[in-house]
Amino acid sequence: MPVNTDLGELLLRLNPYANNSDPSRALTGPVDIYTSKAPNWPQSGGGGPGAPTGAIPEVQIEMESDYPAEWAFKGQPQKVYKTVRIKYRYPVLRAGAGGGPATPPDVLYWIEDSMLIGYEGGPG
Repeated sequence: MPVNTDLGELLLRLNPYANNSDPSRALTGPVDIYTSKAPNWPQSGGGGPGAPTGAIPEVQIEMESDYPAEWAFKGQPQKVYKTVRIKYRYPVLRAGAGGGPATPPDVLYWIEDSMLIGYEGGPG
């Protein structure tokens, strides 16, 4: 199972909008994936009963099969059969913040977005 865990970590690290070190843009923190146990996410605190664990059954996803379009990748058309959208957020931090977990005094606001994954091919 470590390979699966590593793939998840890699996807989070590849997010081009979080963990920003470009000095011309606001400093941002690491990505958090939305889970079903955190409906009021920006206001929710960590820990306690019912706190999200990050387990697969808690991850909020949308899925579409027999996707009706093609995506261009490196200039070549690719038939995408199934798409998955995973909702996430990342914090924009106060100048001088960082080095530890994002905490309320350091977080100016949260940006919410989605990761879209397309599976090539067909139903096989």
